[in-house]
Amino acid sequence: MGARVDDASKKAWKNLKQNTVEEQILLSLISRLCWSKNIMEERDAPNQILLGADNPSFCVMLGLGSWLEYWCEQGYFKTSEFLFGINDEDDPDTIKRRASKIMAEVLRDPSFDAVLELGHEENKVGTHSIRKFAADIAAKNGALSDHIDYR
Repeated sequence: MGARVDDASKKAWKNLKQNTVEEQILLSLISRLCWSKNIMEERDAPNQILLGADNPSFCVMLGLGSWLEYWCEQGYFKTSEFLFGINDEDDPDTIKRRASKIMAEVLRDPSFDAVLELGHEENKVGTHSIRKFAADIAAKNGALSDHIDYR
């Protein structure tokens, strides 16, 4: 999902819906984030269409499906209105801190040794770089910049 960690931590599970456009029913989901760039009020945040990828290493649908199976099996939907709330966490700030800690651990792991080269500098990849990853892959695979910007 094209979301910052703080916005994703406020993601209410009731805002994740099946796409009802007949041709797309099996191919995508509709998701509304609590906030989006270039809006002035929370209620104006647009829906996003979540699409699968042709690569299981970074497919949002596969990852989300795996998470939802675990989340529902554990009964977390009964104790939190938020999609990423576990162990009775129903506070977005607590969810954000936990998610940030987990992401930091993943990014420090030697098996995730991704490096961005900017001029003569090398910077480790952070959570904002992960958001940019989808745009880079789309551009390298021939997507038009207008379509990437619309995403």
